[in-house]
Amino acid sequence: MDQLVLSQRDLFFALDREFQRLRSPECYRCRTPLPVRRATPAPAASNWEVENPEACTKHCNLVLASVVERMQATHALAANAPEVSPG
Repeated sequence: MDQLVLSQRDLFFALDREFQRLRSPECYRCRTPLPVRRATPAPAASNWEVENPEACTKHCNLVLASVVERMQATHALAANAPEVSPG
């Protein structure tokens, strides 16, 4: 299946929209992190990631991890997006 290639801005908005839809409305602390490019270990691997958020009493970190996992399978980050260095 082909992935939808998005700019960093558009991927952030897609992530944020889905995260806001699913997270607890009682949490006002957690925010969607900006997606950044990463070197892919395998051709089928995702070319982006987000910074892991701190644990949240409303479990927003688990919701975000689930959203990211799903979206990494269907969305790719455009080649001109900033890349994070390994480590």
